[in-house]
Amino acid sequence: MKVAWLVGLVLMVVCAVVGCVSVPQYLPIKGNVSRNGKKIYHLPTCSSYKLTAVDSDRGEQYFMTENEARVAGFVKARNCRQW
Repeated sequence: MKVAWLVGLVLMVVCAVVGCVSVPQYLPIKGNVSRNGKKIYHLPTCSSYKLTAVDSDRGEQYFMTENEARVAGFVKARNCRQW
């Protein structure tokens, strides 16, 4: 799991430097900070997923798993479909 975390960190740094247009393949979950400071994560099944941008300057980030997002203090977006 540490290797996956390191890969994610490297991808975030690369995205910050060169700019990423698409979601890193290994980090499909988007962690977003709302205007009121609430940390929300978005899965590909969430209706807001495609509209959600990740800005690392605001503390937003990509995650590999929902558990990683929760541990970082993010909660699932309300508009995510339940399986």
